[in-house]
Amino acid sequence: MVATAGSLAVLLTACAVTVPEGPAAPAIDRRAAAAWEALVAAEDARLATDGQVEQVRALLGSGNATLRALAVRALGRSERPEFAPMIIHMLSDPDDGVRAAAAHALGDVSRQSGAGEARRALLEVLTPPGDGGASAAAMTETLGRLQADAASAREVVGRIVPFVTHEDAATHGEAARTGALRGLYLLARQPAARPAVDAAAVQPLRAASTGTARGNARERTIALATLALIRAADEATLAAAMQDPEPMVRREAAAAAGTLADSAAVRRIAGIAARDASPAVRYEAVRVHAARLGTYGCDQVISAVRDTSVHVSLLALATLGTACRSESHAALLDSVAASAGGTSGDWHRAAQATLSLAALDGARDGRRADGAR
Repeated sequence: MVATAGSLAVLLTACAVTVPEGPAAPAIDRRAAAAWEALVAAEDARLATDGQVEQVRALLGSGNATLRALAVRALGRSERPEFAPMIIHMLSDPDDGVRAAAAHALGDVSRQSGAGEARRALLEVLTPPGDGGASAAAMTETLGRLQADAASAREVVGRIVPFVTHEDAATHGEAARTGALRGLYLLARQPAARPAVDAAAVQPLRAASTGTARGNARERTIALATLALIRAADEATLAAAMQDPEPMVRREAAAAAGTLADSAAVRRIAGIAARDASPAVRYEAVRVHAARLGTYGCDQVISAVRDTSVHVSLLALATLGTACRSESHAALLDSVAASAGGTSGDWHRAAQATLSLAALDGARDGRRADGAR
């Protein structure tokens, strides 16, 4: 591989090869750049040859931490379970970045098999909250990625919830808390593991979902999504989240409203979302209303037909032709269908209204056929 001057400069920077300024600068150490290029080629090929495997194995012992991290990442991207022992060894590397790369790589090679061994290795080296940074984040997230049953997931939840509740972000880093929240979310996505994300996690998740003073928007979004998955969102938490300054957090709160057992609470949260300044939040409001039409009717969906956002309007129009289908809406659909050729976006609305009218006519034809039998 031939490197240009620009690409070589990038490679040397990433390998932490520093060159003093001034005319007396020494010759550039090109060995690190050559090793980097060899690693990239091997990684892209997914370690297709024995020679590439040996190249990577040798660089696991490099004195350059960046090269060690790249080498262990290459093992992970191969997705070959037989490399797990080499990766597990790197979980004890003295460099935090290498340990983080090893944790992610172990998750990559243990997706199909070896989840139990990988989980034991991660739990063995996972330090308490306050002692780890990037590696703690990677380990807690990877623990959530690994396939788990309820028993093993319960052990993982017990180990990673303290990272969510730990107060001193300056000590252990915000990244560790984010990693732990992602780990809980990924566990909750597994039906077999979901029961383990139970009462011990619910209150920390609720606190994280509205913690604007401490957490970041990504953390709040993940916490809300996890609460929705385990059906542990409550109206008070969602109402607070609907006041969040970040639209994506409010969007997640609106979506979570659909998991509430109390239909009146669903309507209250969805009503707040329907008046939100963000089209993404209003879109979720229409989805939630559509899912609960049997409870409180189509009023909010009808209002959304005239929404300033084309996407929100199209969803409302589609709902009038499916879940909210009624002959009483035909006049509204006719009006929208006749608006083609107006302002930008009108033809989208007109087309969707025409489709909904066709669905309504199909329902009429079906009823006529049933009556004729």
